[in-house]
Amino acid sequence: MDRPIVAALFFYAAGIVLGCCISLSMLTLILIGLIFLLAGLINEATAWRKNRVYFLLALTILGLIMFQWQSERNKGNLETLAGKKSVLIGTVSTEPDIRINKTNYTVKVEQELSGNLVGDSAKGYVLLTVKGAAPTFSYGDRLEIIGIPESPAEAGNPGDFSYRKYLQSKGIQLVINSWKGSGVQRTGIGSLNYVLDTCFKFRGLLISILNSSLAENYAPIMEGILFGSAGRIDYQTQNDFALSGVIHILSVSGYHMALLAGACLVLGNLFGLTRSAQTFVTIAVTLFYAIMTGFTPPVARSAVMIWTLLMARVLRRHYDWQSSMSLAAFIILLLDPQSFFTAGFQLSFIATWGIFYLTPIIKPRLAFIPYIGKAVSVTLAAQLAVLPVTSYYFSYFSVISVISNLVIVPLVSLAMLTGSAAIFGGMVWIPIAEIINVSTAFILELVLNLAHILADLPFSIITTGQPSIPVVVLMYAIAVSVIEILRNRDKYIKTMRLWQLNRHKICLAALTAAAVFLWAGIFLPVSGRLEINFVDIGQGDAALIRSPNGKYIMIDTGGNDDANSTFDPGERILIPLLRRQGIRSIDLMLLSHPHADHIQGAESVLKYLKVDAVAVNPQFSQYPDGAALLQKFRQADSEIKEVSAGDTILFDNLKLEVLYPSESAAPEENNDSMILRLSFSDFSILFTGDAEQPALDELSDSSKFKSNLVKVPHHGSRGSWVKKFYRQAAPDLAVISVGERNKFGHPSKEVTEGLTALGISVLRTDRDGAVIVSSDGSGFEVETGKGEKLEWLEVGGKLTVVKE
Repeated sequence: MDRPIVAALFFYAAGIVLGCCISLSMLTLILIGLIFLLAGLINEATAWRKNRVYFLLALTILGLIMFQWQSERNKGNLETLAGKKSVLIGTVSTEPDIRINKTNYTVKVEQELSGNLVGDSAKGYVLLTVKGAAPTFSYGDRLEIIGIPESPAEAGNPGDFSYRKYLQSKGIQLVINSWKGSGVQRTGIGSLNYVLDTCFKFRGLLISILNSSLAENYAPIMEGILFGSAGRIDYQTQNDFALSGVIHILSVSGYHMALLAGACLVLGNLFGLTRSAQTFVTIAVTLFYAIMTGFTPPVARSAVMIWTLLMARVLRRHYDWQSSMSLAAFIILLLDPQSFFTAGFQLSFIATWGIFYLTPIIKPRLAFIPYIGKAVSVTLAAQLAVLPVTSYYFSYFSVISVISNLVIVPLVSLAMLTGSAAIFGGMVWIPIAEIINVSTAFILELVLNLAHILADLPFSIITTGQPSIPVVVLMYAIAVSVIEILRNRDKYIKTMRLWQLNRHKICLAALTAAAVFLWAGIFLPVSGRLEINFVDIGQGDAALIRSPNGKYIMIDTGGNDDANSTFDPGERILIPLLRRQGIRSIDLMLLSHPHADHIQGAESVLKYLKVDAVAVNPQFSQYPDGAALLQKFRQADSEIKEVSAGDTILFDNLKLEVLYPSESAAPEENNDSMILRLSFSDFSILFTGDAEQPALDELSDSSKFKSNLVKVPHHGSRGSWVKKFYRQAAPDLAVISVGERNKFGHPSKEVTEGLTALGISVLRTDRDGAVIVSSDGSGFEVETGKGEKLEWLEVGGKLTVVKE
């Protein structure tokens, strides 16, 4: 079957991808596009054999133009306001994003009244984040905002989600924070789209009924399921749903749209509507729902495919799923070319492709499963299809997702039915909604418990690491090639004939390749280099060390010492980092002292990874938090060692010397931090925990610890500055692990200026992101999480810094 829309999508998307690599003037692109279009028209009018390649190349240029145009449009001119107190006038351009302890408003800026944009009219968007209790603003409200805009945070660790790029893709250049609405005032109504306004107001009405008729712990979950607003769902619940493979039910997707369309058709039949009337009503209802829930790529994809199916049904035409899905993708990418690079777009389309493409292959092979064979085949097809992309974005896949979907999704469907009935009943009388939602709460409680149980199973996920984009593409190419050979008899016969004629050569080549990889693994080291990653983990310490032979050491694990915060840096930062690197176990963990900002992440590591051994100083177990954590290590069968000054740990070509404290030292909070010197041939690093002046003075008087690099103690606090200590260590580089805009004012100016005065280069995780050090045992190289590269080269006995 001829599918021109499929080819059109392929070439248009190719243009979008090219837009990331090349940049030409808009005029040049338009001229090239017009030349291809004219060539296509001439060929169509004069040629005996028609050739569509000119039209397809014109579509590629169109993709380039649309991508570049959107990129230019998103830039705006507000970035120069970063760090300057400004007065902005703008209109709330979308529905507010309400979260647990804050509300985000996207504001289209119309005026800048403080004079910081000299000669220019304001153009662009800012994200206004109101924390704590605050006045509620709505779509279309005109606001006066007085504050200091800031650039969005960059990704601090390699592979981290880039909040800055995410906001920039939506045209948002700056972020303004407000506490309880301070500095923000509503001044009236700005320009608004009345269709959007109607949809958002109706959505707000439905959510208010839901919140007033359902218990506080269930309402956010139901809001996420029905309306795609997951901001108020706590992290633990979202994590349970993600690990059990059913996170998709907490956002509006094709599944929701299909249920809604099906309900419209069933009701249409009950009321005796004609096929055309059913189609009109279904399209109108699904369009309204799609707009109301934000018209995300999964929703738009499902809506277009449903509308295409309905129109084919009315016109009595054949429905071609490839063309329908391609049309949906083409429309989305015309409106928003950059959505091509988002996880939501990719996962939605690939999962749908998997259902249509793989289910016919899997279903016959699962026919032996009574009743649920078809459901299992559909779920399995979707999960297998998205596995490479899931591995790329999340570095793991859920082993039990098929079971979870079979058990949980039907319950969620039932909750959607009762929740929807309660909402519409509540429009008549709230007590009706409260009565119906008793059953909704019962179902949701069952869903939450099942998700938690399944997520907590020791085999629930497999860590894959993060494959490269070429590897992901290769995986799909190989899979499709194999499937096409197996499903096409002629291709299968040709392949088998080729195998019969060349099987000896193919086997010899395969064995040779296997031998090369095997012997390379035996005789060559994994990398031959020592790698240390000072993780950007906020106001805490965590260092991940990879030995030359591929063993892993952790020195501290980060954490949060704010008792009022629910943010766990171990769970949210450290574990994703370890997964991206494909790390499934830690060979040795050393904990400097039992303060939360150094050990809290250890519980998350124990939850997901195996820790073979842990080393602490004798004072560690004398603190309640330290003793409690060591008990958890015992329960996890980790070997526990106590080490003190004078001990040396020999580990895989590395030497770790414990310099402080002594075995008999009394507990002294920060000053009993374990101080270590790690050596690899002629290269060495000093790890200092949170040691302060008394410990550093004592160490300076009794030890030799010259090192190439020093991890500055206690996040660069004033009490950590001991000039004699740094002179004796004589490092080339000092690393300060510190949180951005932390409440303690770390690092102290006295420390940073003192280090600079001694000729020591300084890198900070709050400013530079993660600091990644690599050494071959002599010189060393440094790369930061935010892109800077430095290399220390030994030249004539002196060290030279080379920056890229």
